Amino acid sequence: MTMFTAQERAFLTRELIYFYRSGVLGLSSLSKGLWHLCRRRKNTRSSRTQTYIDLYTNPSAAIAALYENAELSFGTWKKCAVAWLKFCIRRNRIPRDLSGTPYPFFYAEFLDHFEAAFAAQQPPDETVQRDFLRVCAARAESKFFFPMFLSTAQSDKWKDRFLHLLAQVELPQLLTCDIPPVFRRYFLAMRINGQLTSLHTGHDGIAVYAGQTQILQESAIRIVFHTIRLQESVFRLSAIVKAGAFQYMGIPKLYAICNRKKRIELSLSESCTSYDQSFEKTALYFAFRFSCDPAQVRTLSFQAILCGVSCPVQCEFAQGTPLSGAYHSFIRERIQISFVENRFTLTAVSPQAQMEFQRERLALLPKRSETYLIRTKVAALEQEHTRIWLYSDYVSVSEDNGLYQFLHDIENRDGIMRYYISGRSDTAHHPLIPEHHRTQIVPFGSLQHKIYFLAAEKILAAFVDAPQSLIPFSPEAFTDLSDLYHAQIIYLQHGILHAHIPWRYAPVSPHFHADQIVISSAFERRNMIETYHFSEDQLIAVGMPRYDVIVRKRANQGKILFAPSWRAHVQDVTQTAFWDGIIQLVQSPQLHAFLEEHDLLFELKLHPMLAQYGAQFASESSRVQLKTDTVHPEEYDLFLTDFSSYVFDFVYLSIPVIYYFPDVADFIAGRYQYRQLDLPLEQGFGRLLTQPDAAVDEIIRIAKNHFVPDPVYQKRMQEFFLPLHDCREQLYRRLIQ
Repeated sequence: MTMFTAQERAFLTRELIYFYRSGVLGLSSLSKGLWHLCRRRKNTRSSRTQTYIDLYTNPSAAIAALYENAELSFGTWKKCAVAWLKFCIRRNRIPRDLSGTPYPFFYAEFLDHFEAAFAAQQPPDETVQRDFLRVCAARAESKFFFPMFLSTAQSDKWKDRFLHLLAQVELPQLLTCDIPPVFRRYFLAMRINGQLTSLHTGHDGIAVYAGQTQILQESAIRIVFHTIRLQESVFRLSAIVKAGAFQYMGIPKLYAICNRKKRIELSLSESCTSYDQSFEKTALYFAFRFSCDPAQVRTLSFQAILCGVSCPVQCEFAQGTPLSGAYHSFIRERIQISFVENRFTLTAVSPQAQMEFQRERLALLPKRSETYLIRTKVAALEQEHTRIWLYSDYVSVSEDNGLYQFLHDIENRDGIMRYYISGRSDTAHHPLIPEHHRTQIVPFGSLQHKIYFLAAEKILAAFVDAPQSLIPFSPEAFTDLSDLYHAQIIYLQHGILHAHIPWRYAPVSPHFHADQIVISSAFERRNMIETYHFSEDQLIAVGMPRYDVIVRKRANQGKILFAPSWRAHVQDVTQTAFWDGIIQLVQSPQLHAFLEEHDLLFELKLHPMLAQYGAQFASESSRVQLKTDTVHPEEYDLFLTDFSSYVFDFVYLSIPVIYYFPDVADFIAGRYQYRQLDLPLEQGFGRLLTQPDAAVDEIIRIAKNHFVPDPVYQKRMQEFFLPLHDCREQLYRRLIQ
């Protein structure tokens, strides 16, 4: 590494170690990047001076180039690079500011570098313009395009400087630069900034012009269907409507054309896929849901109007929908659903015709294949009119809302077969499921699970945005069998959603699978409708099943619980302010002395993803212990957390809350899975603290106040929940209707 200057080495270390810790790159990829950068530095024939800022402005290109004209073998270099990286990590030789806000100074350097480069020549050199666009695209693809951690005034100033640079990029450069099309449209929208645009349609499709310059050409407005089902004699569709033109021309009007005559205007809401390839809103797409009676609607097509102009429409089918595979039709409930020439056709068929259709489909499969067996078993269950409900939690969770609702519903003698989908390795035993019901425990991903999943009438799940906890098929296998799937998914939730993740939770989403959502509060009703665009009929306001099993009377056992959240996207959590904050709190002599003096117990409950680090939080005080079994909120007098939705279980019991958040700057900057809350901590149920000494002082203050929440927080707790009574029975009655 002596070939680099000290300044270059410091910058390269920050860059690559951050990539390593954030999980963006592994050691193998890092060694490739290091080798190429070193090779370039030694290459005196290079016309470009390799300075530390160059390493930042084009890192992806440097790493991608790899080993052309390598002077060292890969094996030799990899050993050196891996050893060097491990040495830096173990000896903590990287600057401490890296464990704070990601890229703490790269935002300023990014602007400084290109402002200087643009000022050096007017107009800016084409190469410099393209370098600028490539770096912008790389930033947009990460979480770090805009500096969210800055104050509003500082952030606005940064954006103004960025927009000034973007305004100097010539349109031909922006239109031809080799960056992903979605980012080109995103930067174009900012670049023209409301400039008059016009729409033209013709045999080539749709074209958008800014003045005399064509800035967009696309063949059609795309309708991508994510749901195609026939449920209880109702044909249901949901889809995302995509076109780059929306970003410049605004909201389209979309019509369903029934029986080639009747036009029904569809209600469009903004789609979560507007966050296209980024956590920034890089596009403007829409979503809709539509249902009809197949006895009344025999043909169905769609018309799109944009700026008063009828535009061509192209229908597509997302993977996992019945028409996304090799077949153009399927039959359910004696209705044949076909899609030909951009039009759905719904045709009633006889029972004999339906059976013959299924026999023809089976005849195309090897008789010993799993697909053949599944189709045969599902058909048999349907012929017997077997009603099946499934219940599930996350595969690694021992008990959650899915289990609680299952335990309630299995006692009902209503002719419905119920099964609990378990991720446990030993499904023959479950401490909470009565022995005579353990035959109703089904291993996740088993053949039995796959059959029941396709035959199920309803699926009640605490997790619906993680395929490994809901869908027992690979995407390809599910596509081949999706014509059998017709279940209604009821999202029980595993906690009240208060994290801001509009790119994931939505009525129509590639990642979120739910027809209805159980909610427990007025906040959720408002948030689900206003932020995530769910409709009122998709919300079941009865309360999560968990609230039936929480003992409503506090036990006053003199116990304090600290349950920090998992930090996703962090490769080495031990090198973060979060880690240091936990260590300093649990090892605080002041805390130990107070716990001893007042006969209190402080328990640390780690997220399952952090459980492997349990031994590293050992404390000298016997009053500080690691909680490894199930938490019962009523046993505690005080709860500490950061952004965990677990807080609402303690709010339900009016237990005082402290938000201890030592790495709040990392959170705001987007270093974790999200960086914003729909219910801001400032409007939460306790004080927000970032320093361990302040947290200890607050613990002592609340304890001396007999563990009673302050009046302002008590009022918020009392007003937060809907009236919750017999949640599981109410949910059962709603679903059985």
